[in-house]
Amino acid sequence: MAIGCTNRRRWTSEMASDASNEEVESVEEVLLDQGVLQETPDGTDFELTDRADAAVRGELDAIDDLDDALDRARPWLGVDPDLIRFERDGDAVTLYFKERNIGAYPSEAAILADVAIAAVLLDWVDGWEEFETRRRGEIVSGVRLFLDVCPACDEAVTFDSKTVESCCGTYDVAALVCRNCGARLYESGPIEASE
Repeated sequence: MAIGCTNRRRWTSEMASDASNEEVESVEEVLLDQGVLQETPDGTDFELTDRADAAVRGELDAIDDLDDALDRARPWLGVDPDLIRFERDGDAVTLYFKERNIGAYPSEAAILADVAIAAVLLDWVDGWEEFETRRRGEIVSGVRLFLDVCPACDEAVTFDSKTVESCCGTYDVAALVCRNCGARLYESGPIEASE
């Protein structure tokens, strides 16, 4: 039984691992303060501002493929480009730095989105370079959650829950998935049914 979840706002509020520190703004606060997100007209969720959506789409249009995306990302990651590589496992892509896993993505489209988003945030967010890498990743993922079109095929995406299977069992996750090509842009950890 899938659990309906159409509100993305819940997931950005749960993203910041260090948001318990009152001095650290939540992902939502950063994105709202910088004009990346705005409340939906009914006030129940967030959405990208028109300006942010156009900026991200412009960056996406400039990226040719995964290799190009990684080349664009390497300079702001602050590491030697030759020490980063990626491996595919089905649709999923894992990034490695010096043979150490530094990131797992549900799809190539998710990496393309993150590279485009990070390029926009570098220009938009005050003090972006001073955020720790992990914090920048949380903020970028927060923006990815609000994309309305797929970076791979430019078709509509849907945010809902789905049932997945692993070696340990079956569980429901919140997912942002392309309706056309099936690319997964976001997938939460297991979610619990509401009583």
